[in-house]
Amino acid sequence: MTSIAEVTGSPSCGYPVWMNEDVIQSVNARETSSLATGRPADLIATLLATLGTILSVIAAIWFFAGFAENDTRPEHLVSVFILTLGLFVLAIVPFAVVAEFARRAYRTGGRLAHYLWTLFLMLPWVVLGALSVTYTPLPVWVGFTAIGLATLLSLWALVSFGLDIGRNRTRRSGKGDVQSDGI
Repeated sequence: MTSIAEVTGSPSCGYPVWMNEDVIQSVNARETSSLATGRPADLIATLLATLGTILSVIAAIWFFAGFAENDTRPEHLVSVFILTLGLFVLAIVPFAVVAEFARRAYRTGGRLAHYLWTLFLMLPWVVLGALSVTYTPLPVWVGFTAIGLATLLSLWALVSFGLDIGRNRTRRSGKGDVQSDGI
């Protein structure tokens, strides 16, 4: 017959030996990693998309200031503000969303859906940037910057998509060799 001291580890403690402080962990304790799991290209994409967001805000202010310089009546300024907000939300939001996708890809690894959304949001800006160079009163740098940033971010999404598809098609077996699982 075993005594309580043998099962619990001590006569005063009511817990079994295997339930000591070294083994029990808090339910809320998470393993935190200070290292990012993404590629350096993800960080560069984050910076480029953030730059695109900031430049879109600057271009929106420039656009609004151009109208406000010619017409200072409050009712006209309100309508121009609404027009500017409506037009440039189409630039600010996509670049901000892609910046968040790239930041997540850098911190925790990319998701295929985020790469597809990046393509969906950035490819139209290649065309819209070309149109803004030729058909709008905005400075030429706005259009060329939109074309450059949208092209680089689209390329980042395509390359990352291809790399992640390749990584998801292969899996490691217990012996260290790489096998295709036919996806």
